[in-house]
Amino acid sequence: MKANANLSSRENEESKQISSGEGGEEEKGDEAPVLTMFESIFWLGVVTVLVAVMSEALVQTVEDATSKNHISRVFVATVVIPIIGNATEHASAILFAMKNNLDLSVSIAIGSSTQIALFVIPLLVILSWILNLDLTLNFQAF
Repeated sequence: MKANANLSSRENEESKQISSGEGGEEEKGDEAPVLTMFESIFWLGVVTVLVAVMSEALVQTVEDATSKNHISRVFVATVVIPIIGNATEHASAILFAMKNNLDLSVSIAIGSSTQIALFVIPLLVILSWILNLDLTLNFQAF
């Protein structure tokens, strides 16, 4: 109930500001960009190289771990890595919820579910057709 109380008090403050004519929209001034075009392209290149290096390190680590621990590479690629990849998304949703930013927290959760529903499940059905396996979008048993 604390979140609802904070939310309603925030709405009351906003409605008072709007009715009094103050703080409606932030004024947009002519602010100078933080980075120039050249600096932006430079940092984009640096970050791209770093991501490529980290991706190669991840692939090498997964290959070593799967061979030493006798784990299927397919299992690691289809289950473990997506869970780790979404961990930051879930952690940020929890952090925003703890900061009473429930709109953003819920939108992160809904966006993740929508992404799975609209992309991954149909992709798995198409792959099952290619592999001649019986998988449809009929989820009535569940």
